[in-house]
Amino acid sequence: MADRHNNSLSYRVCDQLTNSEFRIAIMFCAFEQPELYQYKDNIETFVNQHLPLTKAILSKWQKRWHCSVEYFGYSAFGFIGDSLQPNTVQESAIKHGSIWKPFGLIEPLYWLATGRRDHLLKDI
Repeated sequence: MADRHNNSLSYRVCDQLTNSEFRIAIMFCAFEQPELYQYKDNIETFVNQHLPLTKAILSKWQKRWHCSVEYFGYSAFGFIGDSLQPNTVQESAIKHGSIWKPFGLIEPLYWLATGRRDHLLKDI
């Protein structure tokens, strides 16, 4: 029975899609932190400066498999209202739930589904 499910999954994933339809979304969390927030609108600079080997490996995969790779920064905690003060208590819980404002959670999902970036979704 497991073989039947594996074959079915393989058929759905591999046989129905061309490599150009495969997408890899790399998501970086904790972008509410000041040292990361500065890269919110330029994630490529963050990746180039801090993760050049990771980017090189993913670039090789991208060329070999003819797939798309995109990088995203997000924060599940977000900020307190419209301030740039992180909405966290010791980086483990939301400080003020009533004014919770996460960001970057939707754009990667949209890109995975459509292959298009919509920067208006970056603030959601």
